[in-house]
Amino acid sequence: MTETTVRRTACNLCEAICGILVTVADGPEGPTVTDIRGDEADPLSKGHICPKAVALRDLQTDPDRLRKPVRRTADGWAELEWDEAYDLVARRLTEVQAEHGTVDQLPHQLAVHLLYGHQLMVPVADIDRTSYLLMLGANPLASNGSMMTAPGFARRLKAVQARGGKVVVIDPRRTETASVADEHHFIRPGADAAFLLALLHQVLADGVPELASYVDGLEQVREAVAEWTPERAGSAVVTSAGGRAGSAGCRSSAVSCRRQRWPRRS
Repeated sequence: MTETTVRRTACNLCEAICGILVTVADGPEGPTVTDIRGDEADPLSKGHICPKAVALRDLQTDPDRLRKPVRRTADGWAELEWDEAYDLVARRLTEVQAEHGTVDQLPHQLAVHLLYGHQLMVPVADIDRTSYLLMLGANPLASNGSMMTAPGFARRLKAVQARGGKVVVIDPRRTETASVADEHHFIRPGADAAFLLALLHQVLADGVPELASYVDGLEQVREAVAEWTPERAGSAVVTSAGGRAGSAGCRSSAVSCRRQRWPRRS
């Protein structure tokens, strides 16, 4: 009789790190994964599982799965040794960055380094405690909020609304998340900075809440956003798609941001 074991582990294909239960059967050719399902006992994912995790077994057993690094050459794909591959990637990344600059999340990492002292101290929404969730260009119903480490985002979004909270999406496209949000404001592509400057302007204009002792440079920020009134931003971000993230959006979001009270974790 084939002996099976259920192993509790986590899917590491994205930052959400959902808990999964993997059933392994011991056979004559070694252990074989026979089933993968969400772990309902996991305190974070609570049984949620996406197609990527279900496909882990297929990835492991795929006959075309790469076992070593490969490089495309004039004669086709050629295998590399690991040290050679690492050296090549490091060299080419440096060259590409020097020639074309940085992209993707690297500017975000620079911002958090300047704000918090380390490029990996990326703040994430405490979605299970928030009462107002404002998202710019994010579509976590499709991405599952991986960077937010919020598996089962659809369930969490409904919980925000069920406890009387509000979900607002700023996006030039009516995404899956926008379609279920309490408000969706269209915005001109590339105008996020104008909207955020006006939002910060309005927060400061309404009166600064109590700040943490380590916060400094507030007056420089106030001067930097002084001219970015919601009215000015409104002309910059208005779209012809039937909605706007202009002055009204800046003002309502600013009021909601100031009303937030963040309870300490116990």
